[in-house]
Amino acid sequence: MFVRRWNLVVRCLTTLAIVTSFIFAIMAPITAAPAEGNLLFIDKRGKVISATNYDLTLGFSEGLAVVFKGNKCGYIDKKGMVVIPLQFDSADSFYQGIALVKRNGQYSFIDKTGREVISLKYDMALEKFSEDLVAVYLNGKWGFIDKAGQEIIPLQFDVAQNFSEGLAMVKKDDKFSFIDKSGQEVIALHALQFIPAGNFSEGLAWIKKDDKLGVIDKAGNEIVPPTYQYSSKQFSEGLSWACLKSRCGYIDKSGKEIIAFEFDSTQNFSEGYAAVNRSWPSSKMSYIDKNGKEVIPPQFDGASPFHEGLAMVMRDSKLGFIDSTGKVVIPFQYEWGYAFSEGLAAVLIQLMK
Repeated sequence: MFVRRWNLVVRCLTTLAIVTSFIFAIMAPITAAPAEGNLLFIDKRGKVISATNYDLTLGFSEGLAVVFKGNKCGYIDKKGMVVIPLQFDSADSFYQGIALVKRNGQYSFIDKTGREVISLKYDMALEKFSEDLVAVYLNGKWGFIDKAGQEIIPLQFDVAQNFSEGLAMVKKDDKFSFIDKSGQEVIALHALQFIPAGNFSEGLAWIKKDDKLGVIDKAGNEIVPPTYQYSSKQFSEGLSWACLKSRCGYIDKSGKEIIAFEFDSTQNFSEGYAAVNRSWPSSKMSYIDKNGKEVIPPQFDGASPFHEGLAMVMRDSKLGFIDSTGKVVIPFQYEWGYAFSEGLAAVLIQLMK
């Protein structure tokens, strides 16, 4: 994933969503001079749909976007109109109709009108409900609640992640395992001497043993022996990148090497393509297909995954967008961008001072 670092602290992100670097995703071509306002929302033709004076955004999700201004954040619609006033100390994007926010030190979930639907008594919650449950934290322990705020799995874990494909990683009494939605242990990683390295994706999960990474299935069977130094920690479109002896390539879900380990840097596949670099930082980034064929030649200083048909790329410290043929459809003119979502991308003409 292509990341550019800012010396900027964003206060309006929920506790576990705080970041010090921001993902640059997709933009679209601006054919005329930008309208007044630094943070722009543009469509895939590059047309400015709304120009705002907000500092930052997480992009659109379910018709609304979190926006940040100073120490407060709220939500706007696609016309740039404020739907939920900037009143929160932190906020996340909407998912399944609700969003986690923090106000006056108290976390809660709100609906799209800003009405509080779940008032949390907990110190912390993971950002979003996943498979109708969310992990919550109080007095040093994690558990899980449902959308009614009912505690479904008691607070008992030292570490927890949200559910993915019916299973969640937890740690209790210094032992890692995957549990199901009843709280029952399904895979006793500690008995296998494994440490989890990622959630389940496409039926598989990366694990670690003796500082080497491998893959297990939902029965706890070892599919790929612990071999690799690094990995993407998930499968995407049937493949996962991994690194061995400082060279990276791609394996399939059986562990077979599909694309040779000949790259210095790799990204997950998205919409059939992945950004790679053969010799960082002396060479440029390019895109390959699932056969390892180079489909867009090396020419970019930075590159991000394709979203909604476009990928954000960097050249000479400016960001623009290309289509899947490599054609520049949005000129290199932006300082920052956030991936296209629901037909719009957020971009900054100028970084905040």
